Amino acid sequence: MSTAVAESPAETRPAGPPYDEPPAPDFAGWLRRAWRPVLLVALVVATAVGLAVVGSAPVARPLDPTDASPDGARAIVALLRQQGVEVQTADSVDALTSSGDATVVVSVPDVLGPSQLASLSATDSDLVLIAPGDDALSMLGLPVHEAGDVAADKVGPHCDLPAATSAGTITVDGPVYTASGDVAQSCYPVAGEHAVVVTKGPAGNKVTVVGSRAVFANRTLGDDGNAALALGLLSDHPRLAWLIPVAPTEATDTQRHGLFELLPGRLGWALLEVGVALLLFAVSRARRLGPLVAEPLPVVVRATETVEGRARLLRGARARGSGADALRAAARRRLGTRLGLGAAPDRAALVDRVVARTGRGADDVSDLLYGSSPADDRGLVALATALDRLEEEMRRQ
Repeated sequence: MSTAVAESPAETRPAGPPYDEPPAPDFAGWLRRAWRPVLLVALVVATAVGLAVVGSAPVARPLDPTDASPDGARAIVALLRQQGVEVQTADSVDALTSSGDATVVVSVPDVLGPSQLASLSATDSDLVLIAPGDDALSMLGLPVHEAGDVAADKVGPHCDLPAATSAGTITVDGPVYTASGDVAQSCYPVAGEHAVVVTKGPAGNKVTVVGSRAVFANRTLGDDGNAALALGLLSDHPRLAWLIPVAPTEATDTQRHGLFELLPGRLGWALLEVGVALLLFAVSRARRLGPLVAEPLPVVVRATETVEGRARLLRGARARGSGADALRAAARRRLGTRLGLGAAPDRAALVDRVVARTGRGADDVSDLLYGSSPADDRGLVALATALDRLEEEMRRQ
């Protein structure tokens, strides 16, 4: 425990700022105390803004015929219209018109439900399926199966399909297929499989399976023979319907799942890592950094430092009431001792004695020694001055 040693009157300290001035704003101190809440609020705001931006962003649909972005297909649609092909868009199979003089392009076959794929397989129009999966091929009743994936390879046609021979080398970037049964053409071989397969559908129409989206995308349409192949496959008929379903139209799995089954499998490992990190952090904060240090006592503290330190604390907290109570209590103790009433004098007796010795009014003395707290710093300074003046008058008597 530290013991304060009083300072002799000869010891002086440099004069500090007058206490009647309002304290300057301590922004740095406030920031040190409040950085955690500020950081938390900033993170919440940033998360809300990020979610709002992501939620308001348009849903990206690959090979959208109206999209001019690198992954869209607006460029090939513009070329088809220049060649006189009438291009229309549809967002569901029900919006298509079955016709033998039309071509239907399905840019995302895998999002179609079983009933829509069944309707699509019964159409008389020629179909161009872009990167379909095994489930969609099976439901369409096609003798074609997905056999792997190829990443950005330049491949020649190696077949006599007119559109392929005219196009030459194309960019194969996506699934490749193996065909069985009565298949008309298989082109662009890669490791024994093919990137383009032409076959017949259940309704006798021509179905072309193209595994590479790069053949139609704006980003790669100008590479190699991509544009020529796309035009050759899509311009057989004067009308073309581009099907871009916006979402899965049927649920293929109706089994009910619990909450934990819907969570990703890696979540458990992530939570375990967070738990281990928190445990290590707790251990690091709890460990002793070194042996205890013995401090010699008593510690000499100048009385002026104690007074100024407490004054600054009261000033920083704007505790004018506590400061006024301390000034009045000290004045009452000194006056009670001088008047023979003890260190804790009775209020009425003290007021009567002070009134009798100074000639002041009883209300004035009572308000000065027992009144309310000052409203501001200037009022506190005025109270201290008035108490000093009262004690000075008592010393003159």
